[in-house]
Amino acid sequence: MFVAIAAFGRRIGEFQGLRWKLADMWREIEAARGLLYRACAGADPFPDPLLAATAKIFCNEMSVRVTSEAIQVFGGYGFTDEYPVSRFFRGTRYGSLGGGTSETLRNLVGRKLVRDMDLATGVLGMGMF
Repeated sequence: MFVAIAAFGRRIGEFQGLRWKLADMWREIEAARGLLYRACAGADPFPDPLLAATAKIFCNEMSVRVTSEAIQVFGGYGFTDEYPVSRFFRGTRYGSLGGGTSETLRNLVGRKLVRDMDLATGVLGMGMF
């Protein structure tokens, strides 16, 4: 969809800055997908709370960043109902609130990391990796 939109008589996919933005968005999506898959793969029968909370924090914050960048790409049209990007942004913003806020999940992650840390070395137990 991005490459079909035109600006200054050219398709916006021809602009190097936009291609970089798309590459960064893709990188973030794939990193989040990998973390999410890792959290899901260990769910037998329930996910590890640390991995689940970490995946939720990262995926939610990534989706806010990526949809915000998408709105930037679309410019003023990003806020209209003509394109679905505004709906995506509204939906992703809710994701950071439902199921626990990022701050609450960070507390859970931080508490577990401090509890599992080797006090002599400051290193987490290798069982996590």
